Amino acid sequence: MMKSSKQLFKKTVSNRLVQHLAFWVLSFYVLLRIFSTDSEIRDIDYIYDGLFHFTLIIPVYLNLLVLIPKLLDKGRYFLYIGLASLSILIFSQLNIWFFDYLVDFLLPGYYFISYYELPDIVQFFLVYVGVSTLLKLSKGWFQLAEAKTKLAETRQEKLDAELEALKSQVNPHFLFNSLNNLYGLSLKGDKKTPASILKLSEVLRYMIYEAKDEKVRLEKEIAFIENYINLQRLRSDHHARISLEIVGEVREQRIAPLLFIPFVENSFKHGIKGETGESYVDVKMEVGDDFVDFTCRNNVGSIDDVEQKKYGGIGLENVKKRLELIYEDRYTLELDEAEDEYKVHLTIEL
Repeated sequence: MMKSSKQLFKKTVSNRLVQHLAFWVLSFYVLLRIFSTDSEIRDIDYIYDGLFHFTLIIPVYLNLLVLIPKLLDKGRYFLYIGLASLSILIFSQLNIWFFDYLVDFLLPGYYFISYYELPDIVQFFLVYVGVSTLLKLSKGWFQLAEAKTKLAETRQEKLDAELEALKSQVNPHFLFNSLNNLYGLSLKGDKKTPASILKLSEVLRYMIYEAKDEKVRLEKEIAFIENYINLQRLRSDHHARISLEIVGEVREQRIAPLLFIPFVENSFKHGIKGETGESYVDVKMEVGDDFVDFTCRNNVGSIDDVEQKKYGGIGLENVKKRLELIYEDRYTLELDEAEDEYKVHLTIEL
């Protein structure tokens, strides 16, 4: 890990040096063409260009290494503008003094005078400092955008993992309850057992193969609920009233899978208790182009105190979490528990 970090650091530094070197080589060439007084570039033009860059490099790196990180990046904009402007003026004047006086001592074989007045030198320095600032800021903006993208990807991966974990909890819970129902039928030697197994296989086929997708076609989800209800009809007593009503036109709408089944399953678990009195489960789904309105009602039946406390159980807590993660503020869920009836009303914006 440490070795790879060192290699990354060396690579970053190396790339940065190459970029800066390429910039100054290009700058040297451009200014050389500007400074040459005729079509032929002479030795003195190379010397003048090199010395000019010597005074130009200092304010540029003062801006990059000190002013931007210490002032601009920390939001001290007015102070940055003031000090950057002051540095441009100071080094522009030093550039003129450098050519008018100091170079005579350094290179006595040449006679230099500044080609430009102070306002012209200020323009050169202003362009270079301005360009260095824009390049630095654009790099920072790209890095920030990349960091935001990576953060969004990380959050999405975490969300997907959490949703998969929640979805995986539905299958064992559902299968456990269904097998219990089949076990009860088999003990009675009920003739409905083979048909129940066939219906269960259709239900499980959907859950295992199709419900893995992030979104499924609404018509398949409805068919799954219908198969489950038919499976429950096979094990229920004749006195129980079980209904499924679909209102509206089901077209190409798509929805997150397995959101409704915990409510339906819960209704059969607590509504159809085998009493001689009236038992019912009424499921209604109203479908629009961009919404689904789901209602599920069942009689409460004889639920003891222990069952009353865990009414809904793992399945309902699971679906609440999934709704919050997937649809956030695009759904409403109302759970109405009266003395003799339990009602679920769920509306989802597709």
